[in-house]
This record gives sequence, C-alpha cells and structure tokens, in this order.
Amino acid sequence: MASGDGTSHHKITYEAWHVNLLVPSYDDQSAPPSHRTWLASVDQALDHTSETQVAGWKEHANDMSELLNASPLAQREGVEFKPDDFTCKIKGMHGDHASDQLKTAHAIEAWKASVTHMDLGWARMSEMPSEELNRISAKAIAKKVEAIGKNAWLLLDDSGQRQHIHNALSALALKLGVLSLADLPMEDQRELTFFVWGGCCMHKDLNSVKGGNDAMQAEWTKLEAQAPILLANKANTATIEMSSASDPAARLAIDVSTCGGVKLTSLVGAIFNNKDDKKGHQDVHRWYFEKVKRSLEDSKTVSVKFPSTSNTCFQSHCNAAGELVTYRKQYINFLEHTRDNKEKHNFNHIELNVYNGLRDDATITELAILVLYAQMITHPYMCAVRSPGVESVNLLDLGPLHRDLHSHITYIIDHPEILLESSGDETWKKASLDKQPWEDPKAVKAVFSLQPELPHLKLLLVAFLKGALETWNRFSAEIDPDGLIDTASPSEKILAHMPSTNDLNEGALGAMHVSARQNPNETAQNHSACAAFNRNDTQSFMDAKLEYSDHLYIMRAARRADASQAPKKFRDQLMERLCVTVQKKHANDEIRASKKMGLFEKLSATELVQDEAAMKRMGVKELDLQLEVYRVVRKDAEVPIKARLKNKKEKYTALVAAVARSKTSLRDSAPDLPSETGGITQAAKDVLMDEEDDDDVLYYQK
Repeated sequence: MASGDGTSHHKITYEAWHVNLLVPSYDDQSAPPSHRTWLASVDQALDHTSETQVAGWKEHANDMSELLNASPLAQREGVEFKPDDFTCKIKGMHGDHASDQLKTAHAIEAWKASVTHMDLGWARMSEMPSEELNRISAKAIAKKVEAIGKNAWLLLDDSGQRQHIHNALSALALKLGVLSLADLPMEDQRELTFFVWGGCCMHKDLNSVKGGNDAMQAEWTKLEAQAPILLANKANTATIEMSSASDPAARLAIDVSTCGGVKLTSLVGAIFNNKDDKKGHQDVHRWYFEKVKRSLEDSKTVSVKFPSTSNTCFQSHCNAAGELVTYRKQYINFLEHTRDNKEKHNFNHIELNVYNGLRDDATITELAILVLYAQMITHPYMCAVRSPGVESVNLLDLGPLHRDLHSHITYIIDHPEILLESSGDETWKKASLDKQPWEDPKAVKAVFSLQPELPHLKLLLVAFLKGALETWNRFSAEIDPDGLIDTASPSEKILAHMPSTNDLNEGALGAMHVSARQNPNETAQNHSACAAFNRNDTQSFMDAKLEYSDHLYIMRAARRADASQAPKKFRDQLMERLCVTVQKKHANDEIRASKKMGLFEKLSATELVQDEAAMKRMGVKELDLQLEVYRVVRKDAEVPIKARLKNKKEKYTALVAAVARSKTSLRDSAPDLPSETGGITQAAKDVLMDEEDDDDVLYYQK
C-alpha cells in the first residue's frame, strides 16, 4: 500500500510519502511479520498536481533501486531490487478525498498495469522461438522506420536509431503483454492487477459534519422562523448598517457573511485559543474557567483549554459546540467580565458577535445539533477506527462498520424521538452508534435542558442527519457492498492492508512545519532523512543487518548527496518555473484583454432593435447578440448571462425587458429643454423619447 499527501509552507509545496509493508521485527527475530507503515520521504515539490506526485513515486523507486543494488548488503544477501518490483507490489493507495489524490491513485494504477503488461510481454517474447521473435521484431521496427521516414532514419546516429528500436520493441512487448494477461485464468489476472483506493476515515467524518451542517442551514429557508443571526465582520457590518436593504453593496455584504453554530465556534476559537498565541484572551480564559469548572464539578482534572477551531483540527467544532452549550451562561458572564474590565466598557467587534451568538436561540439550536451528532456518530466512529487498541485496524475490513453507521443514521432519521423524547440518562443505549455511554454526558444533558427553548431542534436534526448520510454515502463509496474492497478475499485484504486514517501523512507534514520553525537552515533532505530514521526503526535494522562496509557505503552516499547541491537546484528550478508561470499569465491576460476589446467594439457597432415584431423574427444568435449589447455596453446588470437563458422564449422575454428598461432609463435621465416658461412639459418629453432612435444619449442644443 502506498500513501501520499501534501501541504504548503512559506508558499513551497511539501509531499509526504509512506508505504505499508508486511515486515519482520529486527528487535525480536522470533516474532511473526506484521504490517508497519514506513516513511519513504518528506520532499519539496514544484506543485501539488497528480502528475508531480506520480513522478515523485517513480523517482523514489529509482533512487531506492540504485542505492540498494550498489550496496555491499545487496551483494552479500544476493538480492536485487528493480523499480518495476516496487510497482508490481503496490496493491492499493490511501489518502484523503481530495481530487488530486483520487487522480494520483488512478495514475498509480495505470502505471502498475503498464509495468505488469510490459513484464508479461517481455516474458512472452523471451519464450518465443527465435524465428518468430525475429519476424515480429523486424515488422515492429519496420513500422517505426516508416513512421519516422526513411530519410530521417538515415540521418539519425547509432544512439538515436537504437533508442527508436528500443521504443518499437517496448511497444511490441506492451501489446503482447495485454494479450498474455487476457489468456491467464481470472484468478491470476486479479492477483496481478488487484489495486484498491481507500479514503481516510477522519476525512469521511469531517466531510459528513460539513454535509450535515450545509443541509441544516438550508433547512432554515424552509422554516417560517428566524434563522441564526448574521455574524458579519466589522467591514461588512458597517456596510449593511449604512446601506438600505436593496443596495447592491449591502446585498453583497450579506451574501459573503455567514452565520450559525460553526461560524460561532470559529469566532470563539479565534478569541480563546487562537493559533497566534499573541491574540485573544487565552491565558485569562484558562484561568477563569479553571476556577469555574472546579467550582461546578468539584474536580481538579478538568479541561480548561478551548478546542482548537482556529487551526484545522478534526472534530474541533463539535467539541467546541459541546463546551459552549455546557457552559453557555458562564461564557456570557466571562465576556461581560472582559468588557467591564476595559476602560470604555465595550466589546470589540468579534466579542460582540460571540456575545450575540450565545444569546441567539437559532444559533444555539445549531450548536445543540452539532453536540448530538458528535455524541451519536462521531465519537463512537472515531473509537472504532482510531482509538488505542485499534492502531492495526485495516481500512479494508471496515465495510460492516460503515453499513452499521448507514443503518443507524437512517433509523434515527425515521425515529428522532428515540433521542429527543426519551427520558433518563441511558438514551445512549439506543441512540449511540456503539451503544456505549456518551463521551460527554454533560453536553448532552445541557442540550436536553435547553430543548424546550429550541422549538425547531427536531426538524433541523433530521435535516442535518440526512445531509450527513448523503455525504457518508458519497465519501464511502469505495466500501460499498459488492465493490472491489467488499468482494476482496482475506488474503487480498492483507496484501493491500492500509491504515484507517491518514494521520501518518498529516503528522509527517506537521512535524516538518515544526522543524522548519525550529531549524530554519535545515534542508528538506536532512529533515526527511532524520524523520525516516526515527519513524522506520532504522537503528534496529542497522544493528541486525549492517557491517562496517555497509556503514562506509552509506556515509559515502550521503556525502555524494550533500555535494550534489540538490536544494539549490530545486530552488533554481522552482524560481524558473515561477517566472515562466508569470510570463504565461501575462500573455494570457493580454490575449483576454484583446478579445474583450474586440468583443466590445463588435457590440458597440451592433444596431439595437427595439421593435417587438422584429425581435420575434430573430434567431437565437441574434437575440444573444442584442442581449450582450445591453449587458456589456449599456451596463444593464439585470440582463442574465447567456448560460442562464435556456431557450429562445426566455431570451426574447429578457430582451423585451431590457428594451423597456432602456427606454425608462433614458426617459428618467433626459435633461429638461429650455423654454419660455423655463422648462419642458412631460408630454413633450415623452414625444422626444418616442422619436429617439438607438442612441444612448439625447443631445440638446440651446
């Protein structure tokens, strides 16, 4: 199994690479082999595209092959490792659910298939009688020469001709390999081509919460009730307050601002546990709530640090919701305490947003639903895939768990009263996924006590669960019944063993960030070597296998790597790439500007038609052109873009409306003509407007 992930640090992309192997224990030679995930490398990359990631895997395979095959260890043990050996042994890939990771997995699978076909093809050619092999080889080479051209072929040197001959024979081997694979029994074909992709379970749950939250917020529009208050930033709040509701600036400010429980937990995290430790009330918050919680719970071991919603942290928003619901009154009191300690006794804007959000029933309803979902689904699910004691769980064995999860969410959707209308402290026996006590019973109790104040809790909970279930189905498609993973044999699942989460990749990249801050002059290569040494238990392997000649070989290889100036070469390559990218973007900007100017000139020269009978006779293209004139030249913002007008009837209706708006605009903006009475009557103005042709402006001469 292979896995990879990427991140950015100081605008430089880093990639972490891991492989999961069935390996022996070098500390205990008698112990049976076990699955271990080794760190291959943490490297700098030019970008995070799937093409770059696949190229990185190929480069790692080549480097490992060259380093091992030239070593005294390989000669002493009589082993040889080829890059194709690495490729053929890949049985699956693991990562998050980002599109680039899915694309990378498909490319790795295609690479594996190509190598498999090539190996089968060369094997078939080696078993052929020499006469048949010479015949088909000569035919393949002749086709290659014909494709190049005889004159061009004769102009090639020996090296060029040999390269083309090799390419022709490789293409022949690939073709024969496809035929050879098709001739094998289905069991053998599956063994050679078996490849699965698995997605991180942490990301599955993370996305389910997001999907549920989106569905819950959409449900507010269906309810005839007050939605959560808007928690806009300072600039947007000023725009909204200073403008009328119909003002475009106010509408835009409202559209880009958000509200609800997740927004509130984000703001609270920014105040009480900001990733920048110089911001917020972090220490004061800890000391205040240490005292509060000890007085309420009579305990010396209570958590006083607010969940880290300011960072990207799994389940932090659900944990934060539990904290706010449980100690809602205390947080309101703390904010008032903070305000009254200031010289002017006022909140700053973010504090005011939090203060208002904590007193808004609709926002508290969303917090309550986050709490219930976390206690019913998230925490039991995390215990099954990530808790101590299940570190060796195989993602490929989690099909039953996900089917139980699907059934449980469906059951709660159909019977929400199981959770909301039950009494007593043992609701978890039916409502929790694992039928175990709540992970945070105080938060659940607080939600139940608030339930009379939250009339829409049931409807919104059902909407949240429906959105979460839809997301679970989408992000767990690889584990669907009758899929490749579900139908895999026990031996195939062992060969393609993969962890249930992507924690190792995330951890390797996080450690790189920390190391870069603590050791700013350390190269990525040195950090990767140290990280791999520690992660892979390399010392035990060295103690068990290496001799003096091996240590000498490794030191010389390290010196050659240092002398290669790889970091400098990467920096030069990256800067050259950035310059080329900027040049391409400037060229594209010029092309777009030129096209836009040409289009504007074409539209400006287009004669507008305002007669409805003539408009009815127009075709679709003519209607589109007329509408573009009104939208682009005359700046009519109410004219829809072409993609939103599906047929000729809609285009005609839009054009009639645009013509009417144009006439009204000209009538309203026409200046008064001088007269003996000092003005012009409305009737005379209407006459002038009726006689106006297609000009944008009426010109009057005094």
